[in-house]
Amino acid sequence: MIVRLRDEDANALGEGSLLVHMGAGRPEDMIRSALRNYAAYKGLRGGGFGYFTVSTFAVAPGFDERRIVTTMRHGSFARVAAGSVRAAGFPILPTSLDDVGEGDLQELQQVHYDIVLPVADDPRHVGPPGAGAERLAADQLRPVVEHLLALMSERVDKYALYGRGDER
Repeated sequence: MIVRLRDEDANALGEGSLLVHMGAGRPEDMIRSALRNYAAYKGLRGGGFGYFTVSTFAVAPGFDERRIVTTMRHGSFARVAAGSVRAAGFPILPTSLDDVGEGDLQELQQVHYDIVLPVADDPRHVGPPGAGAERLAADQLRPVVEHLLALMSERVDKYALYGRGDER
């Protein structure tokens, strides 16, 4: 995964709606994803540290909820207000994933953001991956992820809402 920080102010989202693909929607899944992707964010920070993040898309002109949700690969999503996320202490980064291929998913990168899961930097996060380091990070991430999940709407089944005809 290649992550690029876009040159824009995420505060411009105001109270706008963010859509988070939920996969199975369990804290364990969000933690596993944050652990898996941590290294991809090392290029955005100094000192060898990365970011633990949750991927999200912002509803914006030309990118309504239907377009975003039916393009996402996951079958469910949740809604959360950007202002609520920031007020709860979660930074939002305007990022794009440069290796998603062509077409609609690539176009969605214009409204891709990452919610940063704020955990204290720990030198063990930058060392070689291992069960001990991952367990430490997972333990640190659990309360943070649970706090973020509490801000989100109930999980929505995109197929129940928009049907299967738009599946990509």
